[in-house]
Order: sequence, then C-alpha cells, then structure tokens
Amino acid sequence: MICIGTICDGSAERGRKKFRRVLALGLLAAAISPLAGQIVLPLPYPAPPGLPAGLPGPGNQNGDQNAETRKLQQRMEKARNEKRQRELVRDTNALLDLARRLDAQIRGSTGESLTPEQIKLTAEIEKLAKSVETKMKGP
Repeated sequence: MICIGTICDGSAERGRKKFRRVLALGLLAAAISPLAGQIVLPLPYPAPPGLPAGLPGPGNQNGDQNAETRKLQQRMEKARNEKRQRELVRDTNALLDLARRLDAQIRGSTGESLTPEQIKLTAEIEKLAKSVETKMKGP
C-alpha cells in the first residue's frame, strides 16, 4: 500500500490481488493441461448451415439415408471436438508460459508494485484464461 501522509492508495494491493487471481487461473490451466487431450465431451452442435434442408431428422426412418446422415453428423461433431481440444491444449500451454514468465519477472523484481510490463502480462493471462474457460464450457 502506498501512503502519502495519511492518504493511502490501495493500487499496489489491488495489483497483488489481481496477480494472485491470474496466477491461480494459470495454475489451474496448467493442472488441467495434461487432461485436455484425454477429455472427449459430446457437444450438442446444431447442423451446419451448408447441409440441405430436406435431410431426414432423427424421427424420420428413411433407412440408409438416415444412417448416412447420422454418420455425417457424428463425423462432423468429432471433428469439432478434436479442433476444440487442440485449441484448448494450445491456449493452456500459452497460458502456462505466460504465467511462468510473469512469475519469473516478479521474483526478479525488488519493488512492491507491478511494472507496466507485468500488468500487461497479467491482462494477457486473464484474457487467455477467460478464453480457455469459455472453450471448456463449450458452445
């Protein structure tokens, strides 16, 4: 806390709290990073807009055409899940790298407050952590 006379500014304390929160999110992301490649979540994606409107739905029994439609939808869903997982792993690794860089900078600094570069890194970490969290929730 920075104090001038009897007036105190809590910006340093807020910076430390924000850093702790961002670091906790980064550590959480690092903890789940090894699991991200193993998790397969079924996602209820709607049919893409490029498919013809006359395709049979689940209640319509058109034999081979219905089975082909289901297979196509399953392949598309699997491809979306795999892409999402690759993005999660990439973003989680980037988050871990940023958190390590910030930690190294803070350990190397002697001041009580964060430098502008450290504040920029915390903002990047927070943005990336929110992105990872959104992707983990699904569409």
